[in-house]
Amino acid sequence: MVSRDPVTDPFFHQSVVLMLPPIPQNPLVVGLILNRPTRVPLSQVFPEDKTFKDRSDVAFFGGPVDPQSPGIVFRSNQPPKEAIQAFGNIYVSFNRVFIEGFLKKSEAGQQWRLFLGRAQWAPAQLQGEVLGGAWNDVRAEGNLIFAADQTYLWRTLSERAEPAPVAELKLPSQESR
Repeated sequence: MVSRDPVTDPFFHQSVVLMLPPIPQNPLVVGLILNRPTRVPLSQVFPEDKTFKDRSDVAFFGGPVDPQSPGIVFRSNQPPKEAIQAFGNIYVSFNRVFIEGFLKKSEAGQQWRLFLGRAQWAPAQLQGEVLGGAWNDVRAEGNLIFAADQTYLWRTLSERAEPAPVAELKLPSQESR
């Protein structure tokens, strides 16, 4: 989902949210804000683990709910039991032990993104926001989730959802010939 310009909430203004599949035992609608990098390195997310001391990877702000808890979005050809499938070969996990182990084993070039916190709504709350024009629904794509530069993600997806009008071409009338 892509916030529309009328959204003024500082957490969601010009944000792109990856909506997660519903979980039967959780009545809330959950998502992760994709385009808010932080300056928080892995060593601060997992301070007890010296493995991350010299890593330059940083977490993204996933949303205002439970901002100390990590979540991870990653590609995998095999569905891990500690994660849920977002779409295709993209998975999400909020299991801290799994995330820490995954990051320790991650190899160069492996696609993943770490988040702190999450966004969540009551179903009727989100439906009201959508009906009120706060959000556009845009299909998720892995290449956009893992893009190195998230600077233009909101603008790119906003333009997909609401293309700018094409200039109206005025042809000379038959009478002016």
